[in-house]
Amino acid sequence: MIKVKLFAFYIFIKNLVCPCHFEKKYSHFTSPPKYKVRHLAKLDPIVNESSGLIKSNDSLFWTENDGGGKPELYKINRKGKVIETKQIPGSSNVDWEEITKDSSNIIYIGDFGNNNNTRKDLKIYKVKEQGDNKSDSISFYYPDQKDFPPDEQHRNFDCEAFFWYSDSLYLFSKNRGEGTVKCYRLPTNAGSYKAELVYEVKLKNMITGAAISKDYKNFVLLSYGKLYFFNIINNKFIPAGCRRFARGQSEAITYINETDLLVTNEAGKLFLLKRKRLKSTK
Repeated sequence: MIKVKLFAFYIFIKNLVCPCHFEKKYSHFTSPPKYKVRHLAKLDPIVNESSGLIKSNDSLFWTENDGGGKPELYKINRKGKVIETKQIPGSSNVDWEEITKDSSNIIYIGDFGNNNNTRKDLKIYKVKEQGDNKSDSISFYYPDQKDFPPDEQHRNFDCEAFFWYSDSLYLFSKNRGEGTVKCYRLPTNAGSYKAELVYEVKLKNMITGAAISKDYKNFVLLSYGKLYFFNIINNKFIPAGCRRFARGQSEAITYINETDLLVTNEAGKLFLLKRKRLKSTK
């Protein structure tokens, strides 16, 4: 684990001075809208390694701890204070990396962290945001993974980012190997499935989080040092903007409205990214 964290820190430092030339050349990214970044707060100590973030139905936020943490969710406010703890019975936190929510307020918890590309027990837990805490689960595997682990160049079966869209879950590989982020689709019903590879994009960084806008027209991928913005047009993912985001080893991101974002990092800091308005030409 220490080796993994040191490598992630190296990638983060490298991207402090690395612009988006690679992504513009190979994936046709452009310059994104401008954002003002503000440090809001320090997270409550119980949230010692926030790795996922979504907006709750009462305008607060759910987060969870990374692998080895307790199998529970924490509702926080913008000051980082824990307002509520939601235990997930029947679950275990092998390597929780991300959370998302559907239009029916079902929360999905991604237990699919796979640093060494050796896991055969990848899982996503389902739980209602309100009401009883009874959980269900989705088990899955990557059909293009043949070796456990593959050689180092092809270790692209780790995942820390997903979101719900149009009755499916979309998972994005962390990109530890050959420089291609893979996107897989899964159904939302409990059961065991073969993940369907539906999209690939060339990105230079390791992806650590994802968020989709409330109107389902855009999404963003978070990495160590950069943000990647995409448009969704006719159910197709279209690269839009790439920008640097040097705020530590950032792990979790969510939209708070159609444009603004909230991000947490492993140091327990909470950031607001507020989109700058275009100046009037009148």
